[in-house]
Amino acid sequence: MATYEYDLGVIGGGAAGLTAVAGGAQFGARTILIEKSGKLGGDCLHVGCVPSKTLIRTAGLWAQTGRLKEFGLPDVARPPVDLGAVMDRVRGVIDRLQAQCDAEGKGHLFAELRPLLSGDGEEPYETVARRLQIPKATFKVLVHRFRQRYGQLLREEIAPTVSSPEEVEDELRALLAAVN
Repeated sequence: MATYEYDLGVIGGGAAGLTAVAGGAQFGARTILIEKSGKLGGDCLHVGCVPSKTLIRTAGLWAQTGRLKEFGLPDVARPPVDLGAVMDRVRGVIDRLQAQCDAEGKGHLFAELRPLLSGDGEEPYETVARRLQIPKATFKVLVHRFRQRYGQLLREEIAPTVSSPEEVEDELRALLAAVN
């Protein structure tokens, strides 16, 4: 039987697990991360926050098609929703966000910063900064930059759904009001 020597073993590749392994590795510890699903990111990324917000947006667009007459447009027959296609979109958005963070070597930060995008993260900045082993001021900059990038991605996602670039900000405000 093979033997392995590690200084730190972590079970679960969610926000806390990724942070613990990254922190240990930064200090030179031999680390191992065990994740049963084969995908890093945890519940928020794969079954919670991100999928929920994507579904809310999709449902909102579907609901708007039922209000066409209010905008002076003719009614249209709406076919049944293809839930498989909706879920493919949800997975695509999640994959895009995670891929961008992973490509930048920031996958572990994505898991920590994701709950803070809306400004109402449950943990104080100081607590998360300490867990990441970085100064609180540095963490504040990371949160700011992450929120800026998230806003940019949201605008890119919204742009094809409105008729002019000027409407993107109005739609973004409506979307944020609906989910907050």
